[in-house]
Amino acid sequence: MRILFVLCAVVSLATAAEPAFITTRFVNGSGAENIVATAVDPAGNLIIAGTTTSTDLPGRTITRLTPETSLLRSRDTGLTWSRAASPEPGYLGCLAAHPKRSNVVLGCGASGIARSTDAGATWTTLPATPTAYKITHHPTNPDIFFAISQRGPLYRSTDAGINWQALSQPPGLSFLELSVDPFDPSVILLGAFPQFVRSTDGGLTWKDVLSKESEDSIVFDPHRPGRVYALAKFTAPSYALRVSTDHGATWTPLPAGPLGVLAADPHRADTLWIVTQTDVYRSQDAGRTFNRVARFSDFVGQLAVLPADPAVLVASTSSGIFKSVDDGRTWTLQHAGRFNAFLPLGDSELLASVVPAGDVYISKLSPDTRETLFTTYIGGSKLDQAFAMKVDSQGDILVAVGRSESDDFPSAPGSGTIVVFKTAATGDRLMYARRLGGLLGDDPVSLALDLEDNVYVAGSTRSTDWPVTTGARVPTPVSNLAEAARNGFVVKLDRSGHTVYSTVIGGSDSDRISAIAVDPSGAVWLTGSTQSANFPVTANALRGYSGGTDAFITQLSPSGAEIRYSTYFGGTGADAGGAVTLDAQGNLYVAGHSNSRDFPTSPGAFQSTLKARACASDGLSSGDGFVVRFNSNHSVEFATFAGATCRLSLNQIAVADGSVFLAGDASPGGLINSYPFWHDIDGTPNAFLARMKTDGSSLEIGPMLPGGLPGFAISLDRSRMYVGSGNRNSPYWPGAQAFLGLLDLNPLPNSLRVRSARSTFDRTGWSAAEVPTADMLVSPGALATIFVEGMDDIQPMDLGISPDSDLPEELQGIRVWFDGQPAPILSVEPGAIVCVVPSSLRPDQNPNPFLEIARNGARSNPRLSGISTSYYPRLLYAAPGDILVARNEDGTLNSDANPAPLGTVITIYASGLGPLAPPLPDGSVAPAELSRPSVKVEARAYNGPSLEVLDVSTMPGFVSSLQQINLRLPQSTWEDSSQLLLFISPNGYGSTRGKVSVRR
Repeated sequence: MRILFVLCAVVSLATAAEPAFITTRFVNGSGAENIVATAVDPAGNLIIAGTTTSTDLPGRTITRLTPETSLLRSRDTGLTWSRAASPEPGYLGCLAAHPKRSNVVLGCGASGIARSTDAGATWTTLPATPTAYKITHHPTNPDIFFAISQRGPLYRSTDAGINWQALSQPPGLSFLELSVDPFDPSVILLGAFPQFVRSTDGGLTWKDVLSKESEDSIVFDPHRPGRVYALAKFTAPSYALRVSTDHGATWTPLPAGPLGVLAADPHRADTLWIVTQTDVYRSQDAGRTFNRVARFSDFVGQLAVLPADPAVLVASTSSGIFKSVDDGRTWTLQHAGRFNAFLPLGDSELLASVVPAGDVYISKLSPDTRETLFTTYIGGSKLDQAFAMKVDSQGDILVAVGRSESDDFPSAPGSGTIVVFKTAATGDRLMYARRLGGLLGDDPVSLALDLEDNVYVAGSTRSTDWPVTTGARVPTPVSNLAEAARNGFVVKLDRSGHTVYSTVIGGSDSDRISAIAVDPSGAVWLTGSTQSANFPVTANALRGYSGGTDAFITQLSPSGAEIRYSTYFGGTGADAGGAVTLDAQGNLYVAGHSNSRDFPTSPGAFQSTLKARACASDGLSSGDGFVVRFNSNHSVEFATFAGATCRLSLNQIAVADGSVFLAGDASPGGLINSYPFWHDIDGTPNAFLARMKTDGSSLEIGPMLPGGLPGFAISLDRSRMYVGSGNRNSPYWPGAQAFLGLLDLNPLPNSLRVRSARSTFDRTGWSAAEVPTADMLVSPGALATIFVEGMDDIQPMDLGISPDSDLPEELQGIRVWFDGQPAPILSVEPGAIVCVVPSSLRPDQNPNPFLEIARNGARSNPRLSGISTSYYPRLLYAAPGDILVARNEDGTLNSDANPAPLGTVITIYASGLGPLAPPLPDGSVAPAELSRPSVKVEARAYNGPSLEVLDVSTMPGFVSSLQQINLRLPQSTWEDSSQLLLFISPNGYGSTRGKVSVRR
């Protein structure tokens, strides 16, 4: 028997002239990081800089000037605090204490569950434990704990948190909340997306109780058995507080109340607390009405009523831990900082997990980005954010730090909030650090170097005491600015960090400098935005003030004392310059954002009219990116828009080899075309690259990457470009990764190019609207499809899932490697290769191996390929859609015309179920002796019962990467349908679905 599966050809949207990725990778430690700047040193090495909360970025750490600990302890209910030890790397995302032995504390660590037996003084990270985000104890057995991670399953420990066992989980859910009934511990409620589920047997089986809802907060009433509250989020979207009086079996909505985190008062019956983003509310009538008792100025994350005194409450906010001793009416700051979790230990002791503030990091990488030569960290005890970075002619590294909150930043005394520092090329020596600015908010956004390695820092300030050097031109005194308005500033430092000049530029309203460039004479070019009708412009300005917000272009003399040229540029809407650069001929290029329908585009422009509008998918304002080129006489040579129907913004620009390279972020629908290197699914702006001819006559949108904000940092090195991005989440949220890529700007025509790699079976198992990402994660040992450009002439060849011999590592001259490990090949066709992912890959050590292919010895670009850290089942489908290849108990193929009777056994087929025991070589034909996956496979019907899984094993004579799953159908019906919609899940983690026909 041969089982064949469907592969569809992929139509390439790329052209031979488009940039091709040579390497791609993520930069990530146990915390979070972004990349704000990239630069190439004189030796060709790549330097990247950004902000990180990690302590374990890859590479040799030369120095860390600010050791951090993430745990604090108070023994007087928060009045005073001392530092405690914390597990490395990273910090604890949750805390839980043993109810009888307060010295035993558990925490959610980046590498698994951490455990302390001395009340948090020392910690051990337990091996083979989940990366949990909530831990709670059993209400009657103090040695039993439960834990959940976002994607499940539910874990249980019966020995006070030392060993953990995975329990079952309804497939397809993402966990949000976990709560165990204090009066009936067999009842467990899981707030999950997209439905709320309940177990009555301690987590072994589950049943939906509120379908299509997700519970952000679930609280059992400690005073009334059977009563439980849930703050539920509907998909509409609307919100409701619900109550159950039968241990969560049925629910009744309560009147709408505030939205936030729910807590039950341990001292008083019928008293509930809700903390919102800024407020604390209390209900004294079991949730029917709520009254606000306090308001904070920032985000409230957690609230606890201390067990010793009902009037004492402790709350964590985004700025610190607060305490109330009068039942929540007034609050006092106990300790400043960002706290991720806190835990009362006894009557007066508190343990708190601090979110690391963030330090600047600098990494030097080899020219191909694959080797990290060093990483060094620089910062003080509070938040220090990198904004820009340059490398001088000696290879020394200069970084601008904005909004430095650290009074103890190394070698930088003073009160200014901006720090500029230089490190030696080796990263092990701080050459200088200088503070700039005044007492109020100052933001550097751009750095530039001239031919003599002088440093220019530009940004905006609202400090009335900004230090201006003698002779600097200040057309409007900073002290005359309206409240919250800003001026732009420019500071020039010599090679040793001494100030050459410091000046401010602007009018009487708000003015911001966004970018700076320096020409060979030392003259400075600036762009940004202004709301000042009296912004300083020169007599030969191209345009006057159009109202609202205009872009500006300004040139300063080498001394900084004279404005040589200055003009407004824009229409009657909002316009802002975002990037500026010069080419070798002295032409000036400015890119930015505009929503002015009368923006002054030039005749014959690539796009002369504004097409962008506000798009409901992202809720952002309308607007489009623009590009303008000025010649050396300040005349406009072209001015054009760049986008499509939704928002697009440009914030990076570079010129080389007759092309203008642009980077920015765009909403879905904001691009004129897209190259689907990565796919955006959540409606948020996505970072992208584009290339325009230097005459403005054409524009090509290049790769979109997983970029979030602030978009890209780009740098050019001959015919190559380095791109780095921030992360999709907050730059200071745990787990966020920064993206780094190296592109060949002039790839050879018809060269092989890997586009993506993903699970073979997912491709036909879901409709296009349901596929959640463009690149589905693949599992070690599973079958995967690689989509390739440059092999359209290949002759299709399919060895079949039931092969005559073991799969080869070369087929029609094609070979595949994952991190240098060869992958057996099952089939090839134009645009696609099906292979076996090497089972020896270790996703826990490297979740992003490089994927390469070769044809007749010619290698493709390396491509980052995501490997699942857990095993996902990939079912075999009969055709595009969700109808499974299945065999009935009599051996015939299942179909609508040949359904399986209830109570009989059906067989379905899957890949990606985990390591086999006994193990079999990749691509081998399974022998007569069966091998079985090491993970437990579960199945259930949609809105119906669980199915008995009789056996999961290889099939003799078939490729071992494909396994059979034997299921017994239920004996009775549960819905009026001729098809059984199955959810298949290994160990409750990850799931896929498919239909089989059933005779009822």
